[in-house]
Amino acid sequence: MKMVRSVVWVVVFVFLVAAVGCGGDTPTDTSENKAPAQQGESQEKPAEEAASSKNTPLPKDAKEVTVSGDVYHYTIDPCAIASAEEVETFLGKPFTTKFSFVYGIPPYTRCEYAVELPEEERAGRSPDTLAVSVVEPLTLAEAGFPGLDTAAEAFNRHKKALNNAGAEIEEVPDLGDDAFVQSSDGVLHLLAGDVYLRVSASIYTNETAPTLDELHRKLADNNAKVAKRFAAELLLPNLNGS
Repeated sequence: MKMVRSVVWVVVFVFLVAAVGCGGDTPTDTSENKAPAQQGESQEKPAEEAASSKNTPLPKDAKEVTVSGDVYHYTIDPCAIASAEEVETFLGKPFTTKFSFVYGIPPYTRCEYAVELPEEERAGRSPDTLAVSVVEPLTLAEAGFPGLDTAAEAFNRHKKALNNAGAEIEEVPDLGDDAFVQSSDGVLHLLAGDVYLRVSASIYTNETAPTLDELHRKLADNNAKVAKRFAAELLLPNLNGS
């Protein structure tokens, strides 16, 4: 019986590591609504409840979300870092939002903004999207993964894994405490104080290139520019309270 349990735990661990290595955001609890953003099933935690079921002290502004019957907590709503008006001005069009909580390694909250395309533009293309994922101390404390106690540890661990895998990354100076872009997909990874942000964009541009690889690189570079501008103009100023 002990051997069977050991094999099961090894299989589970390998599955989780593989899922993270693929970089997929697989929402486990989502709700979709019009801006301004809301949390769906997420709700304010009663102030009088001093600790979670995982024995982690909860701040008064903690919110909870239920995933497959389990309750998790967070304090930063990624859909509320920037106001609906700010996001619409940035995107230039009305949009919808979708909030999700992803129990990965590390766990994180995620907000996806999707531009509402006019009917005449919907054929043959997907809507432009911008997604913000947040790794914060409370979710890390509740998860209790060894070596992932802080956002900085999660950020550095992911960066090290990319370097070890031979991935091409571009350092981004003067943005938060540390930042880089994964060149293959244009995703921005940003450390700001005790928060680790991932910002990804998928914005339509009328680009051409001699090869598919070159075209993909052009699109990734453009999406990275959008992600960096969104972080610099809206996310960091609002997180810093300025």
